[in-house]
Amino acid sequence: MYVKKEHQGSIHPSSIYECSKSVDGGALVSKVLGTRVLQMEEQIGYMVDVELPIRDVDDPQVLDPEYWQTTFLDRFNMYAAVHKHGGKIWVRMSAQIYNDLTDYEKAAEIFTTICNELNEKLNDKSICTLTLD
Repeated sequence: MYVKKEHQGSIHPSSIYECSKSVDGGALVSKVLGTRVLQMEEQIGYMVDVELPIRDVDDPQVLDPEYWQTTFLDRFNMYAAVHKHGGKIWVRMSAQIYNDLTDYEKAAEIFTTICNELNEKLNDKSICTLTLD
């Protein structure tokens, strides 16, 4: 965690722990997904945004917050915010004192499952081709 020299010593240890957990957790999830973290380490704080590997970032289902909320809560009993930025889809995760890196590992598995399902569905939306005999 980046802390300006004049603020060092005034940061509560739990804040440093949660911030470092965001950095480590974001790195873990982005490695599993084969993507990247949006922020530089010194900008993270308690939250981290990781790119989701989705082929069609303009698909209406991908852009529908209701889809993500229902999928996360009903299927996986978890929640994370998903948003579009800079032509990519990102998931925002926050570190809490009760989370550890196994929670990020589980989140990475869930994101992989959802992204694979979306990418498969989007592949099925191929353009019809006309074959002349």
